[in-house]
Amino acid sequence: MSDTKFDYPKDEPSMICTRSFDAPVSLVWKAFTSPEHVARWWGPQSFAPVSKIDKLELKKGGKWRFICSHKSTGGEIVFYGTYVDVVPEKKLANSFGVEGQFEADENFPEVHTFEERNGRTYYKSISMMPNLEARDAVVATGMEKGGRESMEQLGKVVDELAKELA
Repeated sequence: MSDTKFDYPKDEPSMICTRSFDAPVSLVWKAFTSPEHVARWWGPQSFAPVSKIDKLELKKGGKWRFICSHKSTGGEIVFYGTYVDVVPEKKLANSFGVEGQFEADENFPEVHTFEERNGRTYYKSISMMPNLEARDAVVATGMEKGGRESMEQLGKVVDELAKELA
């Protein structure tokens, strides 16, 4: 079992996710940013796995767009945004939107950080929302369950990459 944790500060419109990986930051970064690996872990496989990485332009101002297939309806869910900061193996910040539901807003980014200590990588994601009501509405969708599943999937990809290097 991983140490994935979600936190929702009562006085700040944010969602925080943390997890550690028994792998160097270079492997975690590779799994987190390479299209062939992202397609394997991003989005919960049980609900709406990625069917296509349409864009993944890993640079400031670059666009990302992931198409997921909803297993129960067969419909598509399209997630997208813009990278607002990219510091390889350290930080990745992006806007986040869902086509037809809500627009990506660079003023409220997701900020992913990666820190290596003694060969272990510590990941932290902070998703900012415009207000507590918006944050609580996102939490009410059950996003944490999907987020936990995605983090477990990411862990499996990282473990596989580590075994290939061993």
